Amino acid sequence: GKPQLILDVAHNPHAARSLAQNLANLPPCPHTYAVFAMLKDKDMAGVVAALNPCIDSWLVAGIDAPRGATAQELAAVLHQVGVRGSVTIFSNTADALAHACNVAGENDRIAAFGSFYTVADVLASRAMRVQ
Repeated sequence: GKPQLILDVAHNPHAARSLAQNLANLPPCPHTYAVFAMLKDKDMAGVVAALNPCIDSWLVAGIDAPRGATAQELAAVLHQVGVRGSVTIFSNTADALAHACNVAGENDRIAAFGSFYTVADVLASRAMRVQ
């Protein structure tokens, strides 16, 4: 058994609410980790607020793109919203994902979301690990 990995390009509150609904409909799991990176011109607080009930640990990463939010900016938004989960900062999505994979138990869940970049980075780093 491995932790379940869920990828979603949710990058606005509407999409985040539907991801939250999907997570809520899955069988309960001990711990849900978020691998989270976003562009700063999006409604970061809206996405965070929608997913707050579902996430136990937020692993935030910067996006290396012109409009990418830094991990520090995302962490500030998480604290502003007042998330119930812990918040840890990583320099990139691959590091955040590697950490999640190391600490997650086989019944836990890892949800990677926030932008197309986030999901693309996760897929790229998984491809590297498989080879």
